[in-house]
Amino acid sequence: MKKILIVEDDFIIKIFFTQIIHNCGGNVVGTLSNCDNILSTINELNPDIVFMDIAIEGRLDGIEATKLINANTKIPVVFVTGNSDKKTIERAKATNPLHIIMKPIDEQNLENQIKLIYNKLNFDV
Repeated sequence: MKKILIVEDDFIIKIFFTQIIHNCGGNVVGTLSNCDNILSTINELNPDIVFMDIAIEGRLDGIEATKLINANTKIPVVFVTGNSDKKTIERAKATNPLHIIMKPIDEQNLENQIKLIYNKLNFDV
């Protein structure tokens, strides 16, 4: 089973993603509301994928946190964002994310996006 860490400060979105990931055969091993302890949490939970909100509250945004993840692990990051402005997307793409999911998103679209992500990683769908 795929182990997923969700970094999202919106409780409703966090619950929505958790349910859809579960429906797609994933296991949410943890959730964070900010990136302040991202590396220690990753070391503790050892996820296969991190779903990262770009505009997360705290001292690091999702893009800065992803730079830390990339520098210290090989764990792929999937960005989740409602910020579609060119500057934000360019900053995000510079970190070589596995995928970017744009908000708002409905259940069927999210399931399709997760299956696409699993295929990229050669996970069973």
